[in-house]
Amino acid sequence: MVHRGKGSARLMAQICPKCNTENQDGALHCRRCGAALTPTAAPGRCPQCGADLLPDS
Repeated sequence: MVHRGKGSARLMAQICPKCNTENQDGALHCRRCGAALTPTAAPGRCPQCGADLLPDS
């Protein structure tokens, strides 16, 4: 998922693992290639600030 915008008005987008197209948050299939998208809660991001977390941290 990608964070866009500033402050608390951040929008989330899902990136297709097959074609790298940005899709709306919550989409089940890619709008470009139709590949299945798995909803994620951004497991590699800090829930408070959204910063990327290091693996195994």
